[in-house]
Amino acid sequence: NNVLSLKFNFNNTLIYQPKNKNIFLSYKIDNNIFRNSFRWDKKLSENIKHNIGCKLNLFNLITQTNIYFDKVKLNNDNLFNQNYLIDKKGFDLEIGIKNKFFKPSIIFNYYTKKNRTNDYNLKGFKISPQLKLNGKNNLSFSSNFTLYHIDYSGELNNAISYQMLEGLSTGNGLKWSTIISKKINKLLFSLKYSGELNSINDVHYAQIEFKKYF
Repeated sequence: NNVLSLKFNFNNTLIYQPKNKNIFLSYKIDNNIFRNSFRWDKKLSENIKHNIGCKLNLFNLITQTNIYFDKVKLNNDNLFNQNYLIDKKGFDLEIGIKNKFFKPSIIFNYYTKKNRTNDYNLKGFKISPQLKLNGKNNLSFSSNFTLYHIDYSGELNNAISYQMLEGLSTGNGLKWSTIISKKINKLLFSLKYSGELNSINDVHYAQIEFKKYF
């Protein structure tokens, strides 16, 4: 109780990989704690993540599975209506092809979240196809799409819904990003097009970038 400010970070990873390197198993824990005891800002935030991963290589096919359990907590004595204790559980599965010039993959993700302070619940499902191409003459192309469906029971447009939705909207939605880049000597030219489409937003974003290396 006498500590004015505390920041604590702990992370550790246990890895198992046989000699043939076709199987990769891991367990990772990540714990972050931040605390203030000032009169004008008494706040305690804590984030604990557990992740169990398995990666399997079969010829040119790569599969990776992650099972995770997360806990996010915020307790602020001055803002009681923004306090939350969120449990998140889920898994994702990625299937891809390993090739020097052509790398397609698809990711399936399902997760649930529960806020114990006010019994808000969320169920989410995502499908994300991705494609990377490395062409000749330093030309590259990458694109990814994310189709998602979110069921959320709770109030919107507040600090708790921001943590629960993680920037997504309820219902069905689509997010995408495409990047084309070309490197000429020490000059890098890139064109990016991204956006999001759902029941609330219809956003399109384009960016042209030039980089010169000296």
